[in-house]
Amino acid sequence: MLNSARPDAPRLLALDEAFAGVDDTGRSELMGLAAQFDLDLFMTGYDLWATHAAVPAAAHYDLAHSPVEHTVSALLLVWDGAELLADDTGELTVALGSPGVRRVPVG
Repeated sequence: MLNSARPDAPRLLALDEAFAGVDDTGRSELMGLAAQFDLDLFMTGYDLWATHAAVPAAAHYDLAHSPVEHTVSALLLVWDGAELLADDTGELTVALGSPGVRRVPVG
């Protein structure tokens, strides 16, 4: 199915609670296979990180819920293959091509 798409289309797989119950060695091997097959993964998991030597780059959003403030905040983290960088200034978001605007529903 992935090979039937246009060559420039993302090879996207969505995985909910990806690798739940898999140990660290298995997670590293599975992330290495995803990189080897050039897959773009959208994954959810409470303890999921793509910071493995076999992964050349990854973007990760860490969500934090505040029941007191009734909010959820998101922090962009980027794995560059060697180091995990936090986007606490917004520079990584701009570097990755974000227009810096959000859409607000009309009405």
